[in-house]
Amino acid sequence: MASVEEREEFLGEVGAVLRLEEMCCVRQRQVLTRQAVIVVRAVGRSSDHPGSSPPVDSLVPLYLMLVDANQVDTLTGLVIMYLAGAVFCFFLIQGYMSSMPYVIIEAARIDGAGVVKFFWRIVLPLIRPILVTVGVFQTMWVWNDFITPNVFISSPEKRTIVLQVYSAVGEFTTDWPAFMTVSVLALIPMVIFFVFTQRHIVSGLLAGGIKG
Repeated sequence: MASVEEREEFLGEVGAVLRLEEMCCVRQRQVLTRQAVIVVRAVGRSSDHPGSSPPVDSLVPLYLMLVDANQVDTLTGLVIMYLAGAVFCFFLIQGYMSSMPYVIIEAARIDGAGVVKFFWRIVLPLIRPILVTVGVFQTMWVWNDFITPNVFISSPEKRTIVLQVYSAVGEFTTDWPAFMTVSVLALIPMVIFFVFTQRHIVSGLLAGGIKG
């Protein structure tokens, strides 16, 4: 049988191994969290001005991160970029919801409304204007963006319609008929989309910027 000293030594070694593994796990989580924060901050910097692309100084680290994640030249990686750039929409919705009277919440609690019912029947109809507003901003930004898909997408079959417009421009010549035709085709959906949603934009922004 092992002596007391040997058992204590064995338990000490096991504890040291467990602490080392715990430290490695914590370190790995810290690295992943730091990388996620860098991505959100880098892409989110473009959200200070809706409709803009990530800053040029952020493209290289973002590209390297997507290379490590095997998401370069994929539509999934492009979607991740745009989702991270939607931070601006969060602040708009937060400002809009902070202007909602607290009396509504108290009245719903008194009536016995649950969380799901309260959100579905009261909150969602009230925040519909700001949801339409951020939807318009994001849709127009994603549709008109050029630099992001141009950097992260290289396959011709995965190019966006904005990149297809630029494909008519050659090194020495420009196919103007094709350029103008694709440009009009790219503008028509946005014009129709904006005509049907413009009345929600001003009301949503004003309601989100005025509290009281």
